[in-house]
Amino acid sequence: MANSQSDEQIKNSIMATNEILLGSSTSKSMATMYLNLAHAAGMASQNAVTNQQHLNILGAAAVAAGTSGLLRTGMADQIEKLTPAERLDYLQKLLTLATNPAAGAAAATDGTDSAQSTGTGTGDNTSTTRDSPAKSDGSATSDTTASDSSG
Repeated sequence: MANSQSDEQIKNSIMATNEILLGSSTSKSMATMYLNLAHAAGMASQNAVTNQQHLNILGAAAVAAGTSGLLRTGMADQIEKLTPAERLDYLQKLLTLATNPAAGAAAATDGTDSAQSTGTGTGDNTSTTRDSPAKSDGSATSDTTASDSSG
């Protein structure tokens, strides 16, 4: 009888353990599912942010490359038209700006820009019509029209 009573206690303890396990299995499985769902949502958000950052970097690089190409062709045309003395003057002004920005700002306000000066050492009078004052009707005056039309 002592054996049957201990067998009954063992049997009851195993059944109670099974009931606890079966009763808590649904809540544990749901908790695991929610944890996995939260992890997946977090990873999706992190991937979206990373992709957006990479697209922003690519966009900035594309804008920089396009702008560089535009500036390179425009600057190359302007630099080809400068005389060596004008190039040297321009480089000296850049060096002044790089070493002393305050002095460069004061020199820029003087209005002595070599790119806008008219015919300094070039012997070319094409810039005089561009920089000449405008008439009242909006057209630019030219020094060469009066002398050419009279003769």
